[in-house]
Parts: sequence; structure tokens; C-alpha cells
Amino acid sequence: MIDTGDITGFGTKAFVSASYTRYNNPFNNYGIVEKQQYNGRIWQDIGTNGDFIAVAGHYNENRNNFFGSFSLDEFPATKADRFYDIDYPCTVELPEAGTAQSDNNCGAEFDRRYNPSNTGNIRGASRFTLADGLVLSVDPSFQYVKANGGGDEELLEQTRNVGGVEMTGFIRGRYYFGRDLNGDGDTLDEVTGHDPSQTRTRRFGVISNLSYELNPDHRFRLAYTYDDANHRQTGQTSVALLNGEIADVFPVNNGLVTADGFELNKRDRQSYATLHQISGEYRGTFGDLSAVLGVRAPFFKRELNQNCYTTSASGFLDCVGGVSAAYEAANPYSYDPATNTVSGSAVPQSRTYKYDEILPNVGLTYAFGSASVFANYAKGLSVPATDPLYDSLYFPENAPGVQPVPETTDSLDMGLRYRTGSIQAQLAGWFTRYNNRLASSYDPILDESVFRNLGRVDKYGLDASIAWSPTPATMLYVFGSINESEIKDNVQTGVCSAEDITNGVVQCTAVGDPIFALTAGKNESGAPRWTVGARVQQQFGDFELGAQVKHTGKRWVNDTNERSVDGYTLVDLDLRWTITQNPFGDDVALQLNVTNLFDELYVGGFGGDLDGNSPFVQIGAPRAASISLIFGY
Repeated sequence: MIDTGDITGFGTKAFVSASYTRYNNPFNNYGIVEKQQYNGRIWQDIGTNGDFIAVAGHYNENRNNFFGSFSLDEFPATKADRFYDIDYPCTVELPEAGTAQSDNNCGAEFDRRYNPSNTGNIRGASRFTLADGLVLSVDPSFQYVKANGGGDEELLEQTRNVGGVEMTGFIRGRYYFGRDLNGDGDTLDEVTGHDPSQTRTRRFGVISNLSYELNPDHRFRLAYTYDDANHRQTGQTSVALLNGEIADVFPVNNGLVTADGFELNKRDRQSYATLHQISGEYRGTFGDLSAVLGVRAPFFKRELNQNCYTTSASGFLDCVGGVSAAYEAANPYSYDPATNTVSGSAVPQSRTYKYDEILPNVGLTYAFGSASVFANYAKGLSVPATDPLYDSLYFPENAPGVQPVPETTDSLDMGLRYRTGSIQAQLAGWFTRYNNRLASSYDPILDESVFRNLGRVDKYGLDASIAWSPTPATMLYVFGSINESEIKDNVQTGVCSAEDITNGVVQCTAVGDPIFALTAGKNESGAPRWTVGARVQQQFGDFELGAQVKHTGKRWVNDTNERSVDGYTLVDLDLRWTITQNPFGDDVALQLNVTNLFDELYVGGFGGDLDGNSPFVQIGAPRAASISLIFGY
């Protein structure tokens, strides 16, 4: 990093920085993480009262493979099983004229999937004193994202017969090109390829605040937020190299076209997400009592443009290069308003959804001596994600309940804080009531998030911590939390079919009856029931030794609470040696960190699941050590 300091004598400052990181993933013989990042800013002071204008920029390229994710049923049984070799190097089935080649799974391992991203932004910031106590800030921004995730897929050189017509496209989950892809002169082959889900985002935004300080005890703030995001989501393909590698981690750069001349995608949609939000806040101090009163009013608009045929309420698609009379004749769309059921394929279409709400918040703090009590209330709104919005296009716009509902929350927390020269302590209780709780979990095989609406969920708990410094060189810290939740109702998972009756599905006795997951009264999955931990830190002259331990309690695997994951305990150590001071006046230090000291085997993060399925989970990080030379300036 290079920081210029004041280069004009009038408060003109700038800096630029660059960094590069590359490391192997700890679990297999293949994956890497590689990242390069660049930052810069120019700043100009205005006057001497803190006013300024500034422009900053950021750019980051990230290349990394998926790794360490397993179905819970296949989770490593021993510590040694965490480390494994995949089939690398390998060779795809070589082209041969006149014979039918197939995908031999070279490059198909989950660990050979890429998750690349190119991101950048330009950010403005400013502060202007308009009058005594009246300050305006304006922060505009532009952000760009190019990213994808996914992996190996079989690409077919043949066509697909749809209602007696030979067609190309992404049909019933398979890719049909109708042309020679591997250069052997025939169209008989199943060719190894790649089909990541591509997203490109261009986002413009501005946050503006007007604040007024009537006096040191009473302050007012009015804010406006604008956010406009242009999302392009596609799924281009590419033929794999002979060693199973992807030729370009962004197939969108040169996507394969079919014999009919269109670029084949597994999804093809254009979205515009716009937010206008007005908010206001008052902060007041009345002796020992402080109060914050606020309200915000967000207005969301989501414009959806689906260029493929939607074939199910779960969002499955057929993409045949636009509107096709032959395809529609073979898959006629029909909606029965009496049963609210659909058959066939919904045509490519556009739709707009709007969401808005008035969201108040209140905060109170009362201080007495070395202690204070506090209480806060806030109402929240979470708009449905892109996938469920597009899934809803399977139903007509006027169908009952077709628009996905937002998640709303009512949150309350209150507690006690205590602080003296050597002790800091806090005890807090919290409660959040969710309506239309939108939970999600990631399926790396399908390369998509799976959403579920749990209806009303009450979540509540306690958080406590205490830090004590008996001497200036010693610090002791203990913390803990209890997290509880209750799903209020059973969640409908579908309707009964004749096949369900034959297979003896629970609660399925007549065709058309609803089928429920038995979630009423159960805990939400994925989150630990409780955590507890401690840290001790001691200085010995130029050395500082720290140790910490944290135990994470069990977590439910699914919302029906039929399975759980055991808790785990992690111990970390750190040692810092301050060697000397450099010419710039800051420390030169050597620091050693050891994480997961006892090499605990544990299930890391996972999003949970609705019923009896086995979710995908991450292997917890094994023991690791690092040493760093720190040169401050």
C-alpha cells in the first residue's frame, strides 16, 4: 500500500493498494484459492470542520474450487478420511469418428467445480455542513459482479424429439445441440462439458443523510436510499479440455451454440430490482435516559423477465432458444382454478412484483452508576429471493397466492450492561417472531439454493459475557448463549397423488389432499442450541500469549427434528513477540497462531433441511498453524 499523505497542503490525500493470495485447499490433491485485489481512494478536505469529498475504487478477482462438502450420510468417519485424492489427472473419452463416445466422468468431482468471481465498485462519499448543526452526506456507488458456480455436465450432439419435432435446447434437464461438438465428424456423442450458473450484476445506488443537531442532547436525521440492480442470469456451456479442465471459467465469454444458431442456456432471465427507501430517526438524551425513535419505509420493485419455459412449480426449465410453436403444441399449458393446479409448460413471460412496508424501531437506555439497562424493538422486512419469484411464474398472475410473500419480523431485545475499570459484563435476552420464515439451504449438486417457507417461527435466547482484567497484563473473557426456536405449524410439502398412496406416504389417504412435514412445535434446523467459551490473554514483557476455547452445541439436521449433529469443541492458541520498533514508530512483531489445536473432527456449517433428507454439510477446518511477520507503519 502507498499512502501519499497531504500532497497539496489543503487536505488532498490518496492511497493505492494491491494484494495477491494463493493457497491449496487442505482436503484434496486438486483445489486452490487464488485472489488478487486492488483498492484506491482520493480524498479532499473541505474547510476545517470535517467536511470532505472522496472517491474510492475496488477490484477483486477470485478463483477457487468447491471443496469439503458432503452429504451428511457420507461425512468422513475418521480424521484421516477428511483428506482424499480425486481422480486427477485424468483424460476424457477421446473423439473417434463413427462411434458414440460418452462422458467418462473425468472432471466430474464436486471438488473440480469452480466458483470464480470478478467484482468491482466505485464509491463516492461526501460531507457538507449546510448550517450550524445541519450536515448533509451523499454517498453514490456503482458495483459490478461477474460470477458463477457449477461444474461437469454431459452435452449431447443429438436432437430431442418433442411431439414429433426434432429440437435443440436445454430440455428436461439435458443439453441437445444437434451438431458435432468434439470434432470427430459425427453427431453420435455425449461430450464432457461444463454448465455453471452465471450471474452478471450492475448496481447503482446512493445513500443520502441530512442530520440536524438541535443541541448535544437532541439530534434528528432524515435519510433516502436508492438502489437499482440489473441482474442477468444465464447458464452457458463449454466443451471440456482433454484433461477434464474447463477452458475458460466463464463459459459466458464464448458460449456454445446449437445447430439452430442460438446460444444454449440452462436458464435465461433478466431481472431489475429497485429500492426506494425513506427513513427518519430521533436521538434524545434526558439525563440518564437515552432514546432512539426511528422509522423506515422501503419500496421494493422486482421486474422479472423469463426467456425459458417453466415446467414446474419448483422452477425447472426448458430453454429452446425463444418461443417455439412446436414446443408449446407438445407441452400445452393448462391451469385449473378450482384446484389451483397446473400442467404443461408456462410460456416465457414478464412479471412485476412490489413490496413495501412501514418499519418502526425504538431503543431505550437508562444508566445508573456503573451499570445500564437497555431495550430495543424493531420491525423488519425481507423480500423473497430471485429463485422463488421466478418459480411463481408457473402459475397465472391472477392465481390465488401466486406472489411469493415477504418475511416479516418483530424483534425485541433487552438486557443489562456493567462496566468498571477492570470488568465489562453484559446479559441480554432477545425474542424474534418471524411470519413467513424464509429459510434456505444450498445443494452443491444442483448448484442452487433450496428455499422453504416455515410459516410463523418464534426464536428467542440469552447472550452473556464478562471480561475481567485483574492486572494491566492479564485479560479473562467468558461468554455463552442459548438459542431456541419454535416452528408453530406443520409445513405443507405437496399434495397427495396415487403414487404417494401406493408408497404409503404419511398423511396421504386421498388424491389431492395436502401432505405436511410434521414441523409444529419443533426447532428450526441448522443453528446450534447453545454455545459457551472463554479466552485468557497474558503479557510477559515483549511476549503475549492467548488461548481460547469454544463449545458449539448440537444442531438439528432437519426441521422435523428427526436427526441432529453432535456438538464440538475448538481450542486455539496465539503467541505474539514484539521484536522492536521500526523507523516509522510502529511495532515489528512475530505472531504464531494455531487453530483447532486438538484437531477436532466436526461438521462445519450447513443450512438445514425441511424433513428427512440428508443435507450437504462442510467439513470443519482441521488443525492449522500460521506464522506472520508484522511490520506496522
